[in-house]
Amino acid sequence: GIGRSTAHAILAQAFDQVAPILDGNVKRVMARHAGIAGWSGQRQVEQQLWQAAEARTPDHSPAAYTQAIMDLGALLCTRRQPDCAHCPVAADCQARRQGLTAVLPTPRPTRARPIKAITLLMLEDRQGKLWLTQRPERGIWGGLWCLPEDDAVSLKPTHWQAHSPRHIDHALTHFQLHITVQRFSAKRAHSRLECPGRWLSVEEALSLGLPKPVRQVIETLHRRQPT
Repeated sequence: GIGRSTAHAILAQAFDQVAPILDGNVKRVMARHAGIAGWSGQRQVEQQLWQAAEARTPDHSPAAYTQAIMDLGALLCTRRQPDCAHCPVAADCQARRQGLTAVLPTPRPTRARPIKAITLLMLEDRQGKLWLTQRPERGIWGGLWCLPEDDAVSLKPTHWQAHSPRHIDHALTHFQLHITVQRFSAKRAHSRLECPGRWLSVEEALSLGLPKPVRQVIETLHRRQPT
């Protein structure tokens, strides 16, 4: 659809009507020239930017002004290293006067990724093989082979020896994954597991499609001996 700024640009350039615009480049010019701090996505800051744009839009030649203010933002008042020396409105630019051209406009605040914690089990039989399971197609690491999660396996303490856990932080697009890898070695030659998967040698496991942190922990904890 057509928003307020686009509609005003059509009115100004096609019909030479007085209509202030506020596209991305003009927001940057207004933030610096008027010294407006704060992220433009905040309603109060956006209102201040519109007020600055309205105050600077002349009553004459609006079409020429609209093209000029867009060009100013695109060519001189750029995001990085603005060319203030050649700017026609540098004399009363608040950002230049206060040495704030590098910090205005205020960038969008970074959002902390939510943290999701999971525990993976590294299960080794007496031959050094690992138990791997294939993850569902939907969800994280869809379809990849992986160490099983702790809630998918029930272990008898008399059959398994626990070792020190390892912790890994892994960034995904929408959240931070905190992984605890709990290592167990089998006490008996035949330790049955009641979950889908299969025993694989380290070499076989590393030949499969594995999530990056799982591959790293397998490589770290099971360094292959030179032949």
